[in-house]
Amino acid sequence: MMTVARARFLATVLLFAVTRVVSGGQPVTIATVQFRVTEETFASVETFRCAVEQIVDRAVSEYSADIVIFPEYLNVFLIASRFSRAVEQASTVGDALRRITVEQASADPHALMQSAADTVSGAAMEMWAEIAVAYGVTIVGGTFFVLEDQPDGLELRNRLVVFAEDGTVAYKQDKVYLTDVERFDLGIRPGNIDDAEPVELEGLSVGFTICRDSFFDTWHEPLEGSELWVDLRANGERFSDEVRQRFRRSLPQRVRQTDAIAGVNATLTGHFLDLVWEGRSYAVDESGVRIAESRELVGTEITVVKLVPAGKATDLSQLPPHSAAHLTQPATRIMITPRPSSTADRNE
Repeated sequence: MMTVARARFLATVLLFAVTRVVSGGQPVTIATVQFRVTEETFASVETFRCAVEQIVDRAVSEYSADIVIFPEYLNVFLIASRFSRAVEQASTVGDALRRITVEQASADPHALMQSAADTVSGAAMEMWAEIAVAYGVTIVGGTFFVLEDQPDGLELRNRLVVFAEDGTVAYKQDKVYLTDVERFDLGIRPGNIDDAEPVELEGLSVGFTICRDSFFDTWHEPLEGSELWVDLRANGERFSDEVRQRFRRSLPQRVRQTDAIAGVNATLTGHFLDLVWEGRSYAVDESGVRIAESRELVGTEITVVKLVPAGKATDLSQLPPHSAAHLTQPATRIMITPRPSSTADRNE
């Protein structure tokens, strides 16, 4: 089992002084997480909890985060913990699915996915609720595969869930613009864009998109009034120049075309069997200009953005003492020394 001491991540810190008043008139600190996936991290719910709770602990204790945001798909890999033997013996996801289908004597992989997702999502949501309560922080727990009861039967959805400080579900939203893999290979059904709306979190009006959703300008009407635009991303391909440009455009476009004062992006990275995710988490200002980004294409990092109301931008008492000097240097990034790691980690 992974221990807190073995889990390794860096922290990129940005203090962004916003020149417009945010709701409630109080500074809001947002910690967005770029998360590195490995098979070992998802060996069990306990191992996974150890990894994410360490990140929440650091975001809250060192940076006084009000909101901690994790990326798309983060909880989906826990499905593998139910079929650990098949996953350990497989070299590709397709091979793992074939082994699982044989192991479970199921001829319908979509039905198998629904059954596993229903069990895993319940345990994962309970875990996130407990962490939110333990640290007194609002958490966007990434996305989950969940079952939605519809007139024509149960549908599998890719759903983001926000947990309030008291552990209750403050908001949920389903991905609308699905990839072919999601629709045909995984059997996911799209959500309804009309169900999306800004949600007030820590006195801030927040609008969400999930990865490919951010490519479309149809979100401006349902998310009108959002002060912070949050995008959860899991880009399952190598970060080529073409992919880089595609993702550099999407969030800035959404922010520029709305009244948002900032946008942040939480990105999944790493590998799982033959699947690969790459890309940087980043933050943009109200003009869509990138003001901070994670240091690596693959890795676990925290990027912290502090939204400061107008009139308080130069009040250093509003900022953590060790970071106050960087207020007038929005592009400054502070490298945090990683916690001790195993010999295997150091040799990567």
